[in-house]
Amino acid sequence: MDYLIDLIRWIGVIASMVCLLILFGPIFAWFYQIDREARSADYVIELFTYPLEEPPTDYIDVAFTVITEDQ
Repeated sequence: MDYLIDLIRWIGVIASMVCLLILFGPIFAWFYQIDREARSADYVIELFTYPLEEPPTDYIDVAFTVITEDQ
């Protein structure tokens, strides 16, 4: 009888691991895919800036002059 209880317990543990794998497996696969993508400094800079050759259509080029008074 003890063997039957142990067998049922092991089946429950394996089934719960399979359920966790089904639930969280795609998330870990997505993280792995993100980690394996080739990255370079140019790619990261392009994410946060636009190319200087092609400014946006609503871009206004303004030169700022800072005037300070020495006291």
